Amino acid sequence: MVVEMMRTIRRRSGMLAAAAATLACGLAANAALLTPGNALFPAPGEPDPVGGTVIANQTIPFNVPGFFDGSLTSTVLRGGNNPFGANALTFTYRIVNAASSPNAIARMTVDPFTGFSTDASFQTPSVGVNPALIDRNTADTMGFSFSQQIGPGALLPGSNSAVLVVQTNATDFQNALANIIDSGAISVLSFAPVPEPTMIGLAGVGALALIRRRR
Repeated sequence: MVVEMMRTIRRRSGMLAAAAATLACGLAANAALLTPGNALFPAPGEPDPVGGTVIANQTIPFNVPGFFDGSLTSTVLRGGNNPFGANALTFTYRIVNAASSPNAIARMTVDPFTGFSTDASFQTPSVGVNPALIDRNTADTMGFSFSQQIGPGALLPGSNSAVLVVQTNATDFQNALANIIDSGAISVLSFAPVPEPTMIGLAGVGALALIRRRR
């Protein structure tokens, strides 16, 4: 009996120590790095971005008759508190679901982020609906999901999202398409990084290798 109690105490002490170490690492890192094929759940809130220079900003309206209408504001900033350097770019997105929308909005995706490091979050203090999770698939599409089942809730008519933030080590940007999704979907003009020439070259080499393999 005594031996078993001692074993239980040791097991619990080990678990507490591991949890404390994990928590300490998380607090020290103060980052939400997101690599391809992974997700951040629950979606982290960070006081980002701070500072930096706005180099592009646009608000694009969208409408899917019978599903939803609203607008997407996309912004690109250089520098500031971007963890990847003074010349690195931060991309922010904010969705407005108009009061006239028949439905809520459940998800937004934007790409490409191929070959770049990303730190993803929503801005705090938050003014709007926070995403439940943030994911990056193996095709390097960034996704922000809003859900009542696993998070604060869907983006209901008459509401707007929190500012959605992707800090990168990219130094140039391009026009890209964001997808606003629920029971319907629509592509909206937005911004994303420009793939580096080396990454384009690697993609070409991969495609050639695939063609040769098929032959």
